Amino acid sequence: MGAFTAFGQQIVNGVAMGSLYALLASSVAVVFGVAKIPDFSMGQRAMLGAYIVYFTTTWLHLDYWIGLILGAFILFGFGLLTGRLVFWPLRGQAVNGFIGALGVGVAMEAAALLLWSFTYRSIPTPSYFRSVIALPGHVRVTGQVIIVFGVALVVSLLLAFFFQRTALGRSIRAVAGNELGARLSGVDIQRVVLIAMGLGSAVAAIAGGLGGLVLLVYPQMGDQLILVAFAAVIAGGFGDVRTALIAGFILGLAESLGSVFISSAFQTAYPFAIVIVILLLRPTGLLGRRRVVGQRLSHEL
Repeated sequence: MGAFTAFGQQIVNGVAMGSLYALLASSVAVVFGVAKIPDFSMGQRAMLGAYIVYFTTTWLHLDYWIGLILGAFILFGFGLLTGRLVFWPLRGQAVNGFIGALGVGVAMEAAALLLWSFTYRSIPTPSYFRSVIALPGHVRVTGQVIIVFGVALVVSLLLAFFFQRTALGRSIRAVAGNELGARLSGVDIQRVVLIAMGLGSAVAAIAGGLGGLVLLVYPQMGDQLILVAFAAVIAGGFGDVRTALIAGFILGLAESLGSVFISSAFQTAYPFAIVIVILLLRPTGLLGRRRVVGQRLSHEL
């Protein structure tokens, strides 16, 4: 395999992994923006979404897309439930909220191990996406990569439309930016927070359902995903969905390219090395948020 072919193939692989990281990072950013809680259980929510898609396609013999949508709806409800019972009482308490999120994640992972054991599974690719596209330089793009990137792109655009063009999306942004001002404007804070947590959980489920096409499905599949996704949130600036999406793609590419052109032994370290470089160059986040933070502080003071 020539250098050009290897580079192109790793770009394709990096786009696939970056799509998963971007979606999972956006789910973490949505929750942190309104609840100020770093929700590490999003990795386990992605794992549960992958299992839902797996069982709906292999046991119930339903179409892949039905399983993906069903997983998003189920995890949306689960997000509302855990948001009301666990995260709403801990909102604004970063340490306690972090511990609560870890507790939820550990409980989900333990339940998955109990129900399905440590058995590796994979979600079958829909028959109409099993072809391989050959690009110049002998670079191959599989149907799984097309699905992962295509769905991630659509979900990203839908999130952008939701936050920019809908009343509920603008309410979520208002609460994330200035909760006191949003409250004085008549926004129902609890409703907005719970819906945001349900939305973040649903996006994580979609990420997991997509991940099951290119990764193995097992109870601990979300652990590595959430670590890189959380690194993307840090690189992008906490609570900023747009930069979390961008950072997710960057870290996916860094992981893929570094494992081939440097050493695969440090594959998991490359995303974090990129985060360190970004924070050294842009301490306020990938696109910079110093001015916005200053405005928020001035409003609150």
